[in-house]
Amino acid sequence: LPNLGNIGKVYVFVKSAPSLLSLDKAKSIAGNIGFNGSPQALDSQNYRFTTQTTPAAILDINILSNNFKFRYEYANDPNILIERKLPTEEQATGEAKNFLSKMGMLTEDLSKGKSAISFYKSSVENLLPAASISEADFLKVSLLKQDLNELPVLPEKPTEGPITFLFSGSRDPSKRILEINYAYNKINKDYFATYPLKSSAAAWQELTEGKGFVSNVGNPINGKVIIRKVTLASYDSNEPQNYLQPIFVFEGDNNFIGYVSAIDPQWVD
Repeated sequence: LPNLGNIGKVYVFVKSAPSLLSLDKAKSIAGNIGFNGSPQALDSQNYRFTTQTTPAAILDINILSNNFKFRYEYANDPNILIERKLPTEEQATGEAKNFLSKMGMLTEDLSKGKSAISFYKSSVENLLPAASISEADFLKVSLLKQDLNELPVLPEKPTEGPITFLFSGSRDPSKRILEINYAYNKINKDYFATYPLKSSAAAWQELTEGKGFVSNVGNPINGKVIIRKVTLASYDSNEPQNYLQPIFVFEGDNNFIGYVSAIDPQWVD
């Protein structure tokens, strides 16, 4: 296994502070998406906006972080699958970034970051993965943060990070974007600490012992995976976290991807 260096940087995520204007800010964000009614308080930080249309659209927003989830109840729309003019990856990425830009929520690291796409087929219960755009009813684009300190910033799954947009093939602009998940954690790029890293061989041992995280199991043959590549990256979880930490990324045949924490365990609480 390669020697990828022995020092890594751990960055701190910026935490939002509560404000008397937090709910007003959330209402402004909701208004930009088309929700103008009064919200329902789910708890002290989370509010729900719902349209009075049929099918309805729902927006859940955290007034502290301004992270939100939007969903148009497209399962109740019998016409959503009539048109199947899905956007290309470039078009979907552009539309997603333009959407966030108009809301003032397109940060520099998202603007300059890459994107990943996945295709889905309609199903009675859940969406099913589709092999290509020709088989797909929907397209999901995931916006990824730009590289930091020459390392990629990777989400839990290679094609589904903290910020995703689900597109339909409808020509109706109001039905173009069916779902949005916006869970942005801001990195304080000026505040970091350096820590010793474990060896890639030690990380591989942990992965074989089931101590890592399998980001994508892929399609292993006879339950076996052959690793072809080991690299370093930073891990951007879909859930709120305090630190952006380095990880080893193991890539193998048939799209296998596994993660292992890279910090030497002697320096982890």
